[in-house]
Amino acid sequence: EKLFSFSSIGDVVRIGRDKRVCEICLGATAQGVSRVHMCIELKQQGSKLVLLSKDMSTYGSGFNGGELTVENRERELHPGDTLQVG
Repeated sequence: EKLFSFSSIGDVVRIGRDKRVCEICLGATAQGVSRVHMCIELKQQGSKLVLLSKDMSTYGSGFNGGELTVENRERELHPGDTLQVG
């Protein structure tokens, strides 16, 4: 189990197969997982800070039980949201 904290604007956690660039590495042979599948980044939008997930995959990612299939699409994350990779 790993805990990640976002303390500065621009902090990023990458999820995927490539252990050289991903803070969360799902293994080189993970089915349906891209080298860098998605990233989660702390950004400023107006006067508030938000966590955004950005799908960078070939395969798409699940978001709250649905699909986030558009490559490079960003979504704001909220407490209780679930992400699925692979």
